[in-house]
Amino acid sequence: MRDILLVDLDDTLLDFSKAEKEALEKVLVAYGIDNNEENHQKYYKINKDYWKKYELHQIKRESLLGKRFEDFFELFNKKVDGDKVNELYFSYLSEGAYLIDNALEFCEKCKKDGYKLIIVSNGVGSVQKPRIEKSGLKKYFDRIYLSEEVGYNKPDIEFYTRVLLDYYQQERMVMIGDSLSSDIQGGINFNIPTIWYNPNHLKSDLPNFEVDNLMDIFKILEENL
Repeated sequence: MRDILLVDLDDTLLDFSKAEKEALEKVLVAYGIDNNEENHQKYYKINKDYWKKYELHQIKRESLLGKRFEDFFELFNKKVDGDKVNELYFSYLSEGAYLIDNALEFCEKCKKDGYKLIIVSNGVGSVQKPRIEKSGLKKYFDRIYLSEEVGYNKPDIEFYTRVLLDYYQQERMVMIGDSLSSDIQGGINFNIPTIWYNPNHLKSDLPNFEVDNLMDIFKILEENL
């Protein structure tokens, strides 16, 4: 029985996209940059490129956090201290604890049915911990693993090996998340089944299973795993 659920946090249980948008809007206003969709997309592209480099071990986390903002503000001929901008951004981001549809119901059923719900996140502790507390979901989690504290990030096998040190039984684990590159690839690297939360109905052959509603995960666990 697969009853140890390794579950991603951002855009799987908590709506990171909404929190990110609100935090970015506040930063743009604070620094006198036009708060419009075009500028949002410019930041998202820079940010995505840096996180991809991080997943590929081409840059360290502490470097990318400030550098992404320095590169972004250079587009507007503004020279800033990227670390200070990031500190402000994180303070806003940590306030955004919006639940994904059915996230609360999913966590409640996990608790009721005896599943161990393990959070595995590449997010930053100073942001993730307040959001988890504010969301009201913390009481449902058996344990929380943040890459910043583990020392490795998904999809590295070392991240999952750290979880294995505490839970031992790899044959009882399944990986659930929205990201193909970190969550699903991480599960593949660790050789456990993967369930892709895919509400936007994208296409991929990587995951073993996919759902667009978190509650459909239980049917997969009961009938296929």
